[in-house]
Amino acid sequence: MAPVKRIEPEKTKADEGKPKRRKVAFAIDTGIEANDYITLHLVSTPEEMRDAGGVEDKSLSFNPEYVQHFVGEHGKIYGYKGLKIDVWLNALSFHAYVDIKYESKVEARKSEKKTTDLTDLMKRIFGRGLVEDRNAFIQSFSSSSQSIESMIDNEGERIATREILTDKGLSAQGDSERLGVSSEIFRLELSNPQIRDWHARLEPLVLLFVEGSQPIEQDDPKWEMYIRVQRESLSGGSAVCRLLGFCTVYRFYHYPDTTRLRISQILVFPPYQAKGHGLLLLEAVNKTAVSRDSYDVTVEEPSESLQELRDCMDTIRLLSFEPVMPAVKSAVQKLKEANPSDKSVADHSLEGNVNNETVTTSSAKPKNKSGWFPPPGLVEEVRQHLKISKKQFKRCWEILLYLNLDRSDSQCEDKYHISLMEQIMSELFDKSSEKSAKGKRVIDIDNEYDNSKTFIMVRTRNPGNGEGFLPEALEGGMEVSQEDQLKSLFEERLDEITEIAEKVPRLCKALQMP
Repeated sequence: MAPVKRIEPEKTKADEGKPKRRKVAFAIDTGIEANDYITLHLVSTPEEMRDAGGVEDKSLSFNPEYVQHFVGEHGKIYGYKGLKIDVWLNALSFHAYVDIKYESKVEARKSEKKTTDLTDLMKRIFGRGLVEDRNAFIQSFSSSSQSIESMIDNEGERIATREILTDKGLSAQGDSERLGVSSEIFRLELSNPQIRDWHARLEPLVLLFVEGSQPIEQDDPKWEMYIRVQRESLSGGSAVCRLLGFCTVYRFYHYPDTTRLRISQILVFPPYQAKGHGLLLLEAVNKTAVSRDSYDVTVEEPSESLQELRDCMDTIRLLSFEPVMPAVKSAVQKLKEANPSDKSVADHSLEGNVNNETVTTSSAKPKNKSGWFPPPGLVEEVRQHLKISKKQFKRCWEILLYLNLDRSDSQCEDKYHISLMEQIMSELFDKSSEKSAKGKRVIDIDNEYDNSKTFIMVRTRNPGNGEGFLPEALEGGMEVSQEDQLKSLFEERLDEITEIAEKVPRLCKALQMP
């Protein structure tokens, strides 16, 4: 880490001979956003480093997003004017070298925040990966990088994955043919001390770029890591190896004799995002689960972007799984033929009754009348062969139904919307530990073909004295608010489904799937 430097302002001729005046600052130091004043640079060779202006390839320079993990919830740095923090990261070993410069310090009053200790902040972020001597950091390109590349080849299990042509037109395979670049995925065990130390240098990046992320307990031998690396041949016969992204996975025991794989951390570094690498990391985990005959694959508190990526990946896998499409087409036909006079076309019998609450109509219906839920046998078959959990399969089932709707039939699409609304209400009931209010509640849903039939009804089979979703207290001013919230959840979920439905055909084409 370079010594912290104060940048002296340049003096002009007009300043010469003028007496120095004591500067008095009356402004309160409100702090500066740490994310905006820290720049990370991924570098693969010493030649890529520059004393000023960052790396030559500007796409390899970027700002962190969640420094508040280390500086507090407001994410601010206090006490500096003209601050500039450059962090150089070895693109394979992820040792870090920091260069801090500023114009002046702000003299804080007693009532203001304490000046941020920048040296201490960098140590808290990068830990043992922080290299204080510039020459030692430059040396890491030859020593540490070679050691880690050797570790990957000797200790890692190579997992073959297909290459894809992304929306931005990048083909990793085609790029390899043109530029002498190859990309691979390896699986590594964190029980290996050298791999564990390497992960410790990678983990700060997860905290800086994934909201709400937490460190893992590295000492647990059940952790493993999947990495996406790129090797590039340089002029003169030399080559460099870069890490593009990684994910950590925990092996949970599942009774009686198998495991469940849970994805905990996943990060593709900003310069390499939106190029299919995250999709391929997920595919590698799924492939491992199938080869081991694990029970299923889950994700620990996925972000919105990760859940979207997972939905795309699993929907694509389901499209190529032979038993799925006949069931989807049958379900869409049932949805199309459902009698609109039933008012409600979805059935929740597959879920059973949770907390004695259900979403229903005034008349009984056969089980799974509309085909909204996948057949139970298919749910188990998908879990056994694809390792997709029941909850995740139901999300993808909604997408598959939407993909196969007849867009020329507005009534069928409206029935889909009503069924989706009822499913959302059912999930709200399932998450509540309280009992619902007595009686029934009707909520209108927009419909294009017959407004008299566009509503759903909520009913409690064993009403109690407690209050639950849509309670009697909704009489009056609260009523509109609750209904608006439900409609908002419906619109958000429908937007998610339509967005994924638009992406899936493009990804199928990129993966050369029919």
